[in-house]
Amino acid sequence: MVAELILPRSKLERHFQQIEGIISNHSGATPVLDISWHLNPVVAGLVGSGCEKIDRNRGARSFVAPAWKLDNDLLAWIGYREEWTSEAPAGATQRFSFRAISITVHFGYLGDLRKPQMFRAEWSGFAKWAGEAYSFQAANAGHPHWQFDAIDSLSLESELGPADQYLESIRANDEDPAAKEFASSGPTKLLNGELKSAQKLSRVHFASAATWCQANKPMTHTHAPATPNDLANWVDRSLAYIGEELERFV
Repeated sequence: MVAELILPRSKLERHFQQIEGIISNHSGATPVLDISWHLNPVVAGLVGSGCEKIDRNRGARSFVAPAWKLDNDLLAWIGYREEWTSEAPAGATQRFSFRAISITVHFGYLGDLRKPQMFRAEWSGFAKWAGEAYSFQAANAGHPHWQFDAIDSLSLESELGPADQYLESIRANDEDPAAKEFASSGPTKLLNGELKSAQKLSRVHFASAATWCQANKPMTHTHAPATPNDLANWVDRSLAYIGEELERFV
């Protein structure tokens, strides 16, 4: 049975400390979580030594941490946001219910404000998305899931130059002639309008925890965390998997 994950503030603080350690283990910086306890939902995001401020596709500027070297000087950066909704207290004990985690991956250079968001891993929980009733976000979408933002990010006119630069950096040491031939037209043609409708791809939820191969079980791709350890394990293993896959760029 699906149930909301509710923690007292003391346990939530320990959870945030655990997440800080996990992100530090996967990054080349010393990030900490800046927690806005005065907001509802409570929001935790990255700050700290080695982190850099960026422009986001949506919303205010935020900080990202360098994590993986792609090629030459091009790096992949981690962005992180976690939300917990304030619940009615139990006596004097503050309580919070899990709402969502978003791990974003950006490409960019040290000291450059422009680090376009390429993709993200998200887990939206069983939470109060509309009114006081608990539910999953986006109806029957997969949770947790992947979403892809590269076309949306790089289709901005201001990003066409950087898009070409990123591609050339990635291809600079590519010894596979077939790969070079496949990508020889560069991103500009793609991003100048031929696939504008493909920007909607960023809205699609690609389920990352599905039981579709198990014929004797219902087609389940929507999950809620039962404990804070579920969240910590998911963050740790998602970052490990992202790092392994990005090694294909090297």
